Amino acid sequence: MKKWLLSIGGLTITVGVAFVLGGVDNRLSIRRYRYYHPKVKESVRAVVITDLHSNLYGERQKDLLAMITQQHPDIVLLVGDIVDEYMPLGHAMHFLTGVAKDYPTYYVTGNHEYYTHKGEEVKQLIRAIGIEVLDNRAVLFHKGRTTLQLNGVDDMEFKALHTQLMSETLKVKDSDALQILLLHRPEVIREVAMYHYDLVFSGHAHGGQWRIPGILNGVYAPGQNLFPKFAGGEYRINTTTLIVSRGLDTQSHKIPRLYNPPEILVVDIAKG
Repeated sequence: MKKWLLSIGGLTITVGVAFVLGGVDNRLSIRRYRYYHPKVKESVRAVVITDLHSNLYGERQKDLLAMITQQHPDIVLLVGDIVDEYMPLGHAMHFLTGVAKDYPTYYVTGNHEYYTHKGEEVKQLIRAIGIEVLDNRAVLFHKGRTTLQLNGVDDMEFKALHTQLMSETLKVKDSDALQILLLHRPEVIREVAMYHYDLVFSGHAHGGQWRIPGILNGVYAPGQNLFPKFAGGEYRINTTTLIVSRGLDTQSHKIPRLYNPPEILVVDIAKG
């Protein structure tokens, strides 16, 4: 009986270790979405990047930049936490400089831009390399007969001033444009949905850190706590579609990602 119990215990430990080791995969991955809307006349391909946290993917970010190039995007959308207070700013700047050189690029801050205590300086650096920083404002992007209104909310100010900020953002609303919001924190989507954005991109949740695909979509996310609802994937709230990226951070935290590889999003926005 004792030998049998020891055998079962040993097998359980072996299976557990194999499960954990099999789930640690930090290779870059691509997750694809298609979004359809009648306002779209010509398709637009967006690459969405969140939560880089100044991680390094190849020398001077060559692996990450090459993966983006292979997708042939029309625009690149950066949805916060591209920098990190504990990681070299230069890693993030190599990425930002590389992507801005080749594509129209739009940026909103996350909480970690401000945890550096240099949030405004970071935004100035980003503007200086040609990236549009959407700090509580909106711009129009045109491709042929398709117009996107890209709205952005500055993360530091969001909780206290969200009603004012949303109203200010929507003042330049173009009724013919598809309304897109870049919003770092997905946990506030129900507040945001009242403003009737068509499509919202978020990050922040890191995919819930640990996943069991098909069973558990994340164990913990900041702002949502245990078993987060908006950890990663596509969601529908009233007339608004929310797409949450699981992000790219594998290096700034001590806790490994399980069954949750770092990802970039490729979103085809098409007529429908």
